[in-house]
Amino acid sequence: MLGLLIETATEREYFDLLSERILEPLELNEIVVQDRSVLPGITTGYTRGARNLRKDGSMKFDPSSEWTGGGLATNPTMLVKFLGALVDGKLVSSQSFEQMVTAGWRNTENPEEHYGLGLFVYEGGAKIGHAGLWPGYRTDMMHYSATGMTIAVQTNQDGDIDTRRLIDSIASLMEKGDE
Repeated sequence: MLGLLIETATEREYFDLLSERILEPLELNEIVVQDRSVLPGITTGYTRGARNLRKDGSMKFDPSSEWTGGGLATNPTMLVKFLGALVDGKLVSSQSFEQMVTAGWRNTENPEEHYGLGLFVYEGGAKIGHAGLWPGYRTDMMHYSATGMTIAVQTNQDGDIDTRRLIDSIASLMEKGDE
């Protein structure tokens, strides 16, 4: 619905606005919008062991259906660059970012974790990130407030992979390397 509101209010295509206002200024040139059935250069993903790409390069699930619900194909480098820009105030004002990490759904069983406005917040804000899933792929990224470190991981399978634990392990190794 938000995508439709944006397009109606601006009389512009959502992906054009996204490219013009975010992707191009931040030089996120390796992010591809999912506006077609065949995405150039996409790696084969696996859903329950089965390939998600047909011989003609189209996916069994049409990626263009994602639109404003994700709708981007990317890599860990671009994810780190994007989340870093968000945290550093290059995308939204500091007041808007503060609202992103303080508002939203609260986990009553664990008040140190919640889902803000587009960001998962862990350990009272010590870590913020986001994760995503598309048939055949899993993505996760995390920013560590204390160190300023941002880590992203992606897999080409959507099975049961604890990407948060993997990211925390990478962060721990990186911190040990700094000692």
